[in-house]
Order: sequence, then C-alpha cells, then structure tokens
Amino acid sequence: MRTSLFSSILGLSIVAGTLASATPAHAGIVWRNFKTRDLPGLYMTYGSQKGNTWTVEPLSPLNNQVITFSPGSDPGFSKLLITPSLPRLGGGVSGGNMTNGANVITWTSNNDKNQEWRADYDFSLGDGSSCWSFYNFASPSNHVYVLSVAGANVTSGATLVISDYLADPTNHGEQFWCEYNKVGDALTPVPFP
Repeated sequence: MRTSLFSSILGLSIVAGTLASATPAHAGIVWRNFKTRDLPGLYMTYGSQKGNTWTVEPLSPLNNQVITFSPGSDPGFSKLLITPSLPRLGGGVSGGNMTNGANVITWTSNNDKNQEWRADYDFSLGDGSSCWSFYNFASPSNHVYVLSVAGANVTSGATLVISDYLADPTNHGEQFWCEYNKVGDALTPVPFP
C-alpha cells in the first residue's frame, strides 16, 4: 500500500529542525538505500558545493548525509535541504532536465519545481525503519520520476538520478530510501508515522 504522508514526515523534520541548535553535531535524518539493506549500507550523500552531484556512500562521521525538509511551493512537496541557513542549498535535477537518468545535484534553493520532492511511504523493514520513494514535483504528466541510483548500480560513489518509478522494491530497490535517525555513529530506525 502506497501512501503519501509527506506532511507527517515534514512535520517531524520541521520540529527537529527547530531544535537543530540543541542537537549534537552530526545528528539528524539519514536515508539508507533499500537495495543495500543486507549489506553494510549506502546512504544518500550530497555534494557540499553548488553543482556537485549527489551520490550513495557508506555512513559518514561527517554531516554530509543529514537532510532537512523545508516546505515547497505546493502542499505535500518539500525541498531536500543540506543547509537550512542562508544561502540555502538543496537537491534538484541538473539543469531542470526532466528525463530518465538526469543527475541530482546541489543547487541554491529557489522556486524551481525540480527542487521539490514528495516522500511517498512504500513499506517498513523488519527493524522498524519506514521506506519511502521521493517523487519529483516537475515530473511530466506522462511520467513519475523518483530519486534513484544511476543504472541500478548501488555501489559506493554511484550517482543519484531521477528515473521512472517502477513500484518494485524486490527488483528495483535502488528507488527506495529507508529512514534512520543518526546521532554520532548510532542509527535508530524511524518507524512509519
């Protein structure tokens, strides 16, 4: 059963975001790629400079895997921010190129629709972690583009792209992201709200 509950996850993230100054360094929500659930695990990782490509990497002691949500221009959609303060940087589709395989890169946050995402709940793991797909708001009417790993090649350093949503975690786990709260080196599964 596929449910769009971005407002729930967004609400939790905004509450957490207001407490950012009180949280320990390197704390926040990280997203593990479902395809690596039985491996050491690879996590959504952003490039810290404008124009850098997003990738999947092993869990890092740095803060380059903590993603903050910020309301988008349309209800249910949000920006994936890496810097909540100005200048706000976030993830968007390179050049607004809404085609299969277009890279997701770090952009200065503005009102471009390709920078807005909706998290759709898909399923939960045995450890209690909720798993989601990220639908891009700028998807054309004849496609549903989601955040994915290029070529389904989920290896360290693989590029994040948009691709057609295939609704098949067994064969296309690269399109699904499981939510964990990271504090220091510790991970806690975040259950479905």
